[in-house]
Formats: sequence, structure tokens, C-alpha cells
Amino acid sequence: TTDFDIPLGYDLMSEDFVALLDHLHIPKASFVGWSDGAISALNIAAKHPSRVDKVFAFSANYNTSGVMDTTLSPVFMTYINRTISEYGRLSPHADRYDDFLNQIIQMWKGQPNWTEPFFSTINSTNVWIVDGDHEEAVFRNQQDDMARWLPDAGQLLLPQVSHFAFIQDPHTFNSMLWSLLGRD
Repeated sequence: TTDFDIPLGYDLMSEDFVALLDHLHIPKASFVGWSDGAISALNIAAKHPSRVDKVFAFSANYNTSGVMDTTLSPVFMTYINRTISEYGRLSPHADRYDDFLNQIIQMWKGQPNWTEPFFSTINSTNVWIVDGDHEEAVFRNQQDDMARWLPDAGQLLLPQVSHFAFIQDPHTFNSMLWSLLGRD
């Protein structure tokens, strides 16, 4: 969004995704999400279950208490510096990075704030809760709890990678993703 007066949130992002599906006349889709995208995918699965085929949720948290202090991670801080550079290069509003970052930080302070009942509407048969074994942003109990609350979901822990598994080991990450989606 370019409207920084509207508070950014997972509900807003999820409704935007559903509106895009409507616009494109796509009745049902599979969602692959990383971090905030994984939270959004789970949100769509809970609030619009008929629109979801499969969910690959990598490194999601269900509660703000599940987030680590990422300023202590050199890997995460390298990523933050990369986003500053990429935002400046790719955004039509390059001068508004601080506004964007403030919106994200405000969202992270209060969202998500889900408990076990939130997950009860998710068809967990085609959901994978995924993380890296060297995760530096989300406490492991977040994935363990979600996997327990979604009894038919798969839980996958990718080896030797962190919050950035798709960059650190794209072959394994993509192999697992394709496995869920039913492709080799």
C-alpha cells in the first residue's frame, strides 16, 4: 500500500489477497508464506477456508510474545539493511521507507494475537507449519503449538537454515514446497 494513514495489519493484507483472488476470478488457491506472509496465509485459511487449497507457512508466529529480539542477530540485521536498499531502488515512494517501517513495527507490536480457538476453522489437512532449525526471529514453541492445534497439519523443520531458508538453501526449501504442492 502507499496509504500510510491506514494502519497496516494482517487482516488488511489478508483481505487484499482475497480481493485479488476475486478480481482474477480465482475461487481457490494455495498460499506460500514467509514470516508475515505465513501469518497472512494462516489468517486467510482461518477466515476464508473455502478459498484455500494448501498452505506452506514458513516461520510464522501466532502471538507477539513469540518473536525474538532480532537486533541481536547479525543475519537478521543484514536482511534489514538489504530491505532499506531494495525499498529505495524498487519503491515508487522510496522516500517513505521510514513511514513503511513504522507501519510494520506498529503491526508487529500488537499482531498477531491468536490463541488456539483461532485455528479451529482451518482445514489442516493441507497445511504445513515449517521453520528452520537455526531460526533467529521466532521462538520454536510457536510452530510446535500451531502444529499441535492443527492436528492434521504437517510440521517440518529444515536443517542448517534460519529465518532465511529460501536464500540459505533454496534447493531443500523448494523441494519441500513442491512436495506439499504435489509436484516433483
